[in-house]
Amino acid sequence: MTDADGWMISVDDHLIEPRNVWSDRLPAKYRDVGPRWVADDGVEAWHYEDVRQCVGGAVTSGAIWPPEDRPPVFNPLSFGEIPPACHDPRARIEAMDADHVLASLVFPNLPGFAGSLFVRAKDKELALLCVQAYNDWVIDEWCAAAPGRFIPLS
Repeated sequence: MTDADGWMISVDDHLIEPRNVWSDRLPAKYRDVGPRWVADDGVEAWHYEDVRQCVGGAVTSGAIWPPEDRPPVFNPLSFGEIPPACHDPRARIEAMDADHVLASLVFPNLPGFAGSLFVRAKDKELALLCVQAYNDWVIDEWCAAAPGRFIPLS
């Protein structure tokens, strides 16, 4: 949707959760088994139960990472290679301004659509805590960093 000045509301944006989303919010007894960013054999990825999920280059808009400079979709990236606008709301606002995006509906990365990662989890108590931790983070930190600019998908 765009307005007369060419600004739009994006309803299909994604973010990369910062490495501390779950480690900061889960009870202490779950911090070593909840989602965590780990390097195994030199490859960085999210680890949760039996899932190892890398982040690739298909997660960004043109202002965040121009297509001509974007790495291949399935190449695993270290956290340092991910543009800050993917995981820092203030940097995302700068990219949104450059793209004339007034507001953005942000989808999670690790949890997947509708939190499917946690729906499939073996430990349902931990899964619920993970969903609650993500929801708290996306509202209390991501959206609160720029009121009115982000629409959280909880």
